[in-house]
Amino acid sequence: MGDKTPYHMAGTHRHECKLRAREHEISESKWRSLSTFLTVLSALSGVVAGATLVTSRPAGTPWAFTAGAFALLGAAALAVDAKLECKANAEAHRSAAVGFEDMRSVYATLENNVQGLSIEQARVELKEAYAKTVELAKVSPLVEAGSRKKREREDAKKEEKKALVGA
Repeated sequence: MGDKTPYHMAGTHRHECKLRAREHEISESKWRSLSTFLTVLSALSGVVAGATLVTSRPAGTPWAFTAGAFALLGAAALAVDAKLECKANAEAHRSAAVGFEDMRSVYATLENNVQGLSIEQARVELKEAYAKTVELAKVSPLVEAGSRKKREREDAKKEEKKALVGA
């Protein structure tokens, strides 16, 4: 753990867990949005296909072919949603975000209580918490690069606001 104090290490890990949780929240939002879009697209395509078939008089008219195209579009949207496993990915990221938030709380508690512990006991507790964080990172889904960049942009905007308020 180097020459850093357990208090400093707990604070560093707490901050890192906060960032990881935010990145997973962004990824979850992206997957849920994609799933919602594909589901709505499928539903609307089905409605348009049904309405087109009902209003087209003789079978085989261009309108019937149009209805078939909309029906295929709806089926394709559902197939893409199923293939990408949008809902499952969203849930995996939600679970990871909750896990990192829980670990952030563990580090915050450790950071608050470290003053009352011996150096050795603080290091033992920090090592145990870090092992749990590493295990959580192993089982968590990978965060898309776009989610990390969005979180970095959000952080930069917060820093700009702090600088403007402080100036």
